[in-house]
Amino acid sequence: MNFVTIDPISPTGCNIGNILQSPPGCTQAPTDFTAAQKNTLALRTNWVNFYQTNFPQLHSSAIEEADSNFKNEYEPGSPFNGNAHDDIARDPAVLEEILKDL
Repeated sequence: MNFVTIDPISPTGCNIGNILQSPPGCTQAPTDFTAAQKNTLALRTNWVNFYQTNFPQLHSSAIEEADSNFKNEYEPGSPFNGNAHDDIARDPAVLEEILKDL
């Protein structure tokens, strides 16, 4: 079974209400799960993590425990809307991973 994370950020470490300040929880993969929880996820699933770093206020990073990490590079004027955080969800490669096990 695939477990896919798409540009995940920390719901407890990122204050979306004040996104212009970019607290650390908004610019790194979530630390909400313990190492043991992440290792359990990795053992029970094929964990595929997609992330981007081109949107300065809200982006994730690689997750060490994931089986695969894919950094998506979106530039302004991409075939999507040019916003790296939003474009990652429109990427056909991401959609393909999500639909693999259905």
